Amino acid sequence: MTDYTPIILNLIKEELVEIISNDDVYSQYDFVLSNEQQYVPEKDRSPRKIYIVVKFLEGTPFAGQNIIPININAIGEQNSVEICQRLLAEFVQQFNLKTTNDTTVETTIIRQFYTTPQVVNNFNEVYAGFRTLFYVGGTMLIGEGSNLIDEVEYIFTKDETEKTEKVDFLSAQWSFDNQLDPQAYTGTKNRTKSIAKIGTLSISFVLYLKNNVFCNTILGIAFGSDSYAPKGNATNFKFNIKFKSGYTVEAMNFKMVNNTGQQNIGEFPTISVSFTN
Repeated sequence: MTDYTPIILNLIKEELVEIISNDDVYSQYDFVLSNEQQYVPEKDRSPRKIYIVVKFLEGTPFAGQNIIPININAIGEQNSVEICQRLLAEFVQQFNLKTTNDTTVETTIIRQFYTTPQVVNNFNEVYAGFRTLFYVGGTMLIGEGSNLIDEVEYIFTKDETEKTEKVDFLSAQWSFDNQLDPQAYTGTKNRTKSIAKIGTLSISFVLYLKNNVFCNTILGIAFGSDSYAPKGNATNFKFNIKFKSGYTVEAMNFKMVNNTGQQNIGEFPTISVSFTN
């Protein structure tokens, strides 16, 4: 079994460095990332040093897929909460649900899940002042050889120019149906040999109903709006579909088969939509 501890630590380090290096507000602070625990020598006790510790919890390895829960604990800057809190909030906002390749094992991917940062205690006496302890819960879903859909783009034409819009789906499902014609031949011990006649690809998405071109086109077809879907039921949907392996389907045409919207109190509306080529 692969030890994913250094891989996860390096991934979190690279992501934090990306945020820190892109914002001058962090330039006056030092950040220390460590595994499980951090001992600080007296000579390194700076009021502008922020300590981040990643703790690994009990995980579940199963058939090449690994679920590894983690905790990120951070001790903020002295007598303030703003810098550390901002860093953790940006980290979660930017990298939650992000899928990335493991740079050491090409066929392994890591999907990250994080909770928003939480203050555990505001008045931890550290050295010559007080510091705040922050907590972020996380889960690393690690798949060996997983080939998920990495990106879907909806292609549409506006002002006589072809443009694309990313489809941020919550779930995706596809199926291929092959219509066969069984043929009888002599010398086959009474067994048929099938000839493939017609193949049909279907794909469906569940996504939040947003005010964008893709969702408005779906609503236009459903409610008969000429401004959003002037061709009505005959509206063509063109997609680019990219898998994590690099396999890409470009500009494949589909027709919408069905769409179902749902809106519950206390939740954002969702829509389920199916297409067939």
